[in-house]
Amino acid sequence: MIWMKYRLKPTKVFQKNLKRPTRDEQRRAARKLNILILRAKKVKSLEGIFECTISDDIRVLWKYEGGAVILLLDIGRHKILDKM
Repeated sequence: MIWMKYRLKPTKVFQKNLKRPTRDEQRRAARKLNILILRAKKVKSLEGIFECTISDDIRVLWKYEGGAVILLLDIGRHKILDKM
């Protein structure tokens, strides 16, 4: 298995919306993002955008931003996909 180090770069929208989930969901998100165990898949309707599941209803939207940088776009309930 090949391991790569990525630098996470949250957008202002992501930082603002990170306050909305419950404390437990926030901790779960931090844990998954810190070790990047992401059940990730491409968002079919959005070119270059990926989503990962934090819990049954919480999603993180992100994309690669050149090299080893992951741009964290948004976090929230499943309906965040409708905002993009």
